[in-house]
Amino acid sequence: MSVGKNNISELQILSCKSIDGKKKYDLPAYLVGDRENYVIYARPDPIIIHHKKNKKFSLAHSELVLVGKNEYHVVSVAIDKSYNPVEMYININLIPEKNPIGYQWVDLELDIKLMLNHDRKFVPVLLDVDEYEENISDEEHKQVCEAEITKTMENIFSEMFPFCYQQAKQLIEKFFIEKKFKTKAMQ
Repeated sequence: MSVGKNNISELQILSCKSIDGKKKYDLPAYLVGDRENYVIYARPDPIIIHHKKNKKFSLAHSELVLVGKNEYHVVSVAIDKSYNPVEMYININLIPEKNPIGYQWVDLELDIKLMLNHDRKFVPVLLDVDEYEENISDEEHKQVCEAEITKTMENIFSEMFPFCYQQAKQLIEKFFIEKKFKTKAMQ
């Protein structure tokens, strides 16, 4: 990893493509580390360059993005101004591929949003079922997607890495606070 000012690496681009190969969106992100099955990126100012909608917009919270090395998902952890995880968004996709400027993956349209309950446990909600049914017709992709949803849900309910509040908090401390990133609300 090339490290620059403040012990953070240079900006890279995480790209998502649709099943037909067209670019959906790009996420500018700083490569900050590596853990288990994930490459970890910080997004203090979480801009999304959405090619399908032909617009650029910013998310409400800063985030860490965990790109699965051999996983069929990418995890985004939203971070509040006090450096706490507030929710997770799990994009179900084909295994991401490294490229010269970051990573890219093919979106399988189904997503899982994890929202915190009063016990600081993540509660999953399946999203974009209509997009999945409309866009994914290939039987092989359906099998991959359905298997990944089942596996990911099991991992969420078992609080396996990274789907546990305490683990998310530790990731934020190590890869956001120690790297001296400020959250969006503090910039």
